[in-house]
Amino acid sequence: MTRALNIWAWQSDLPDIRGFSRSPVCSDGSAASRRSLPRIDRIGNTDWHIAFPYVHLGDLGDKLRSVVVPDSMGGGNLQPGEVENLAIDCHGTDGVFFPNGLVRELGVDAENMHLFDQDWLSIGLMTSGQPRQAAVPSSDGSSMNPQMVPASTIMLVACNTASGRRGSRLLQQLSNRWPGRQVVGFSTTTVFPHLNQTTDLITGEACTAPFGLDSGGHGLTGAEANAWWSSVREGLTSETESSLPYVDQSAPNAKIARDGQITQVPANEAGRHSRVDAPLRGPERGNLARPVLATNSRRTVLG
Repeated sequence: MTRALNIWAWQSDLPDIRGFSRSPVCSDGSAASRRSLPRIDRIGNTDWHIAFPYVHLGDLGDKLRSVVVPDSMGGGNLQPGEVENLAIDCHGTDGVFFPNGLVRELGVDAENMHLFDQDWLSIGLMTSGQPRQAAVPSSDGSSMNPQMVPASTIMLVACNTASGRRGSRLLQQLSNRWPGRQVVGFSTTTVFPHLNQTTDLITGEACTAPFGLDSGGHGLTGAEANAWWSSVREGLTSETESSLPYVDQSAPNAKIARDGQITQVPANEAGRHSRVDAPLRGPERGNLARPVLATNSRRTVLG
C-alpha cells in the first residue's frame, strides 16, 4: 500500500539571509518538538513527518525522490504519489516567491513560471491528484494505519506571496500545473518564532521543529513580526496553543487554488473581492493542465 507522508522543505538560505534569526528545521519534523524544553516551546505545526533543506526548485524535486523515510514509516525512499502535504518554505513578497534563494532575478511569479515547468512536474509527480487509500503514520510516528486520504496539498510557506490579484494568478498557474491538488498560499506575513533549539538527529546541528504562524498583517518588517510574536507569546498557555493561527489551509489568511480556480479567499481580502477569481481559460490552461514528461522512453502524465 502506498504511504501518505507530510514533507516540510525549507530553502537553505533561510537561516543566513541578512542576519535573519532563524534556525534550520529539524529533519524529523514535528517529532522534534518532543525533544524541546521548556513545555511552552514544544509547540509547532503538527504532523510533519520529514523535513529537509533544498537549494533551488530542481534540487527540491531531486530531494523528494532521494529522501530516506524512517523505518517506522516503512523505510526506503519516497515513491511517486506518497507526499500528502508538501510545505515549500522560502521567502516571498506580493505575487512572488523565492524557492531559488533570495535573488530578485530568481523569484518565481505567474509571468516567468513557464521557465520552471520541468521542476513543477518533477515535484508534482511525488504528490497525488486523487483521493486514495494509503498508510498514514500515527501521531507519534510509531505505526502506520490504512485510511482514505484526500488529494495532496502543496503549500507555499512564504510571506505575502498570495496577496492580491497577482498572488491569485500565481496560485492559479501553479494549480494548473498540479491538477487535482490543492495549492495554498498566504496573503499576510508568515512569522517563524525563534524557539528553543534541540539537536537534529541526523546532522547533530541545532534546529527547531516546523513552526510558522499567520500574523494577520501584510508586509510586516522583521521588528514588527517580532513584536507581534512577543505579544502573542505573553498570553500563551497550553490551553491556547491549539488556537494559534498555524500556517496551513485553515489559517485565516490562507488563499487556496485548485485546477486554475481560487476556491478560498483570505480574510484580509474578503472585503475587496466579492467572489473568488474565475478559472484561467484558453491556451494558458490547456497547455499546462496535463503536462507530460518522457521517462525511460515512456510518457508519464501528471494526474
